[in-house]
Amino acid sequence: MRFPRILCLAIAASLSSLASASGVDAVYYPATGKVVLPNLKVGNLIYYAELNKVPGTNDFRLDLTSINNLSTPPPFTTPALSDLIGTWTSSDSPTSWATLSADGTYTQYQGPKTDPNCPAAGGYETGIWQYEPSTGVFSAVALTDNNGECGFSNPQGIVRMKKVGTAIYFVEGSNPPQQLIVK
Repeated sequence: MRFPRILCLAIAASLSSLASASGVDAVYYPATGKVVLPNLKVGNLIYYAELNKVPGTNDFRLDLTSINNLSTPPPFTTPALSDLIGTWTSSDSPTSWATLSADGTYTQYQGPKTDPNCPAAGGYETGIWQYEPSTGVFSAVALTDNNGECGFSNPQGIVRMKKVGTAIYFVEGSNPPQQLIVK
């Protein structure tokens, strides 16, 4: 379904004003032309939504299939914001790591030959990150990116953090959870 241009702009403007009015950040992924609203608060409800840039225009289209109501508490415990600060590796990829700093910046390294979508030699990305403990939703924007289609700059769906005991897991879309291990 194609919305008329004026309606797309009105939706984008409405979501933008709602986002800024409620203190929710939007994340723009320039490589894909996608704007993610990871914790859009509307009244007492919290939504995850995506806007996709219409090629050749300055318009964005709301991806209706992306809208998820996050208002129901997740079926797992979410870590506190302070639990995420530090340097982490994944149990699935021990040669890769990420450092999440308290100032909202991150550095992420993808090890060599860890994923077919990554450069064979691996690579780094740096950027800014945000996390909403009430929903467990994590999002990041890469400011530098030389690790290809890997890392925080290329999420595959909603990214959530979950805590089981003292272990923290990174859950990306419908992929299996990856346990994060403090270095």
